[in-house]
Parts: sequence; C-alpha cells; structure tokens
Amino acid sequence: LSGDGSYRDSTSILDQVASGGLDLIKLQDVQEILGLAEEKTVVDFLKFLSSGDRKPALDLLNNLFLGGYDLLEFNKNVVWYLRKILILKLLRI
Repeated sequence: LSGDGSYRDSTSILDQVASGGLDLIKLQDVQEILGLAEEKTVVDFLKFLSSGDRKPALDLLNNLFLGGYDLLEFNKNVVWYLRKILILKLLRI
C-alpha cells in the first residue's frame, strides 16, 4: 500500500529498504524501515472500535505514534482492511 500503485513511489521505497544494508530482507525489516504496523495491530484496533473499547483503541494509536510508526499508512491499512471485509461480506464468502 505504501507505493499506492506508483512505480516511482514503489522504486523509492525499494531503494530505501535496500539501502538498509541487510543481506536478507524480511517483512519485519521492511515494516520497521517504513514505520509500518503489523496487520495484527490493525485487526486489534478494529476489534477495539467494534466492541466500543475506546481507551484501548486510543492507547494503541498513542503507542504507534510514540513508537514512530507512520499513522497515515496505518490509516490506509485500516481502510484497506475494512474494504476487504466489506467485499467478502458482499460476496458472502
């Protein structure tokens, strides 16, 4: 999602990850370099919201912010995940 379909943005992100000096690049390395939260964090956030647990949801956002995560990308991931859920519900899968 970080490249948003743009070749130039995706190439820039690839250069950023490759410049990390790692011999083997793992998902966790990419997430750390780009400041991206794990999918589990998105799921936890949505669970908090759907159950009305505002304090844990706000605490999670605060921890992401304090941890240096990219909140704009987190927001994109939340919307992308909700879109996936909506499509699956519409298709009744």
